[in-house]
Formats: sequence, C-alpha cells, structure tokens
Amino acid sequence: MTTTLHAHVTTTATDCDGRYDNDYVVVNEYIGEFSDIRFHDRIVSSLVGSYAMGEGHQGTLTVNNVDGTIVLEWNESTDEGYRHASARFCEDDCDESEAGYRDYTAESMGY
Repeated sequence: MTTTLHAHVTTTATDCDGRYDNDYVVVNEYIGEFSDIRFHDRIVSSLVGSYAMGEGHQGTLTVNNVDGTIVLEWNESTDEGYRHASARFCEDDCDESEAGYRDYTAESMGY
C-alpha cells in the first residue's frame, strides 16, 4: 500500500491484431521540493504518444480536475486503430501492485 503521490494509469489500444487493455499504478519516486511537478511531467510524457507528432496524425490531451483529483486523458488515431490513455493522480492508500492486462483477440482464440 502507498499513500505517496501516484497515478492510476489505464490504456486501451487497437491495431491489426485487435484490442488491448492495460491498467497499472506508477509511484512517484522523485525526492525534493519539486518532486510532484517532475512526477506529473513524467506521467504526461508517458501518456502522450510521439506517433501523433508525425505528418498527418494528431492526438488530444485533456486535463480535468474532478472533485480535486487531476485526471489526464490522451486520445489518438493510429494507422491500425486508436490509442486511449488516462491517468488519475492519487494520494489515497492504494495497492501499488494493482495491475491488469487484457488481449481480447488472444482470449477469443483460447490463449
């Protein structure tokens, strides 16, 4: 369990092989006066895909304050589908090992 600043991250993507979901927690390991700012920057840079910077591509980053909780959402179209990522910053007592991965195509094939 952690009560330090952390982010609950969720990603969903589709490509030629189908849909994938991934959920995990990232814990702030920075120390110092501006550790929270460095951590926020780290999460933003991990969400925003450089694919969207290519010619003819784009993505949208949305930042919301939901009842005092900062929520980031990134959406982009790709050549083979889309990518959505979100992060919710948190300082509650949470299980930092909380994680999940799902490959829908593999599941449908019995893997």
